[in-house]
Amino acid sequence: YGSVTIISIYTLEMLHHAGITRAADVNFWVGAVAISFTIASGAAVPLWGGLLDRLGPSRVLALSLLCGGLGALPVALVFSPLQLTVARAAMGLLAVGIGPATIALIKARSPAGMEGRVLSYSAAFGALGMGVGPFVAGQIGPLFGLRAYFALNALLILVLFGVWLRTRGWRSP
Repeated sequence: YGSVTIISIYTLEMLHHAGITRAADVNFWVGAVAISFTIASGAAVPLWGGLLDRLGPSRVLALSLLCGGLGALPVALVFSPLQLTVARAAMGLLAVGIGPATIALIKARSPAGMEGRVLSYSAAFGALGMGVGPFVAGQIGPLFGLRAYFALNALLILVLFGVWLRTRGWRSP
């Protein structure tokens, strides 16, 4: 989620390098990149929800982490606003299962009667991540460029996939 706030800066960098400066064009591409992830995620929710019902949250989390990590890689490799829009849409299609699977696992593993409290903590840590992500990007960006941040993002998702496989495997809760 930390990428949400810096994706516009990344888009603006690409537009600058492409020589696109007309306000209408800039507004269009910043909006297209920002919304592409959301539209694609919304379109993929029924698929991931069906998989969650059939396979269980552990398998869906593992699969969506793998797909999300692989889907995040192109974001660091693109060079045009159109490519970035398509890459963000692909990531939205591939990674949207992470959230529902995580919530299902949290709920399944919460002590009886404490599900609401545990989910509240989960939401609080998610909000913390939305603040820490842009802060980290703001530190990495000037040193290595935003491409490095997005590459690190993909790498971390793939590392989490590996950790999940090592600790839980494809088992259901």
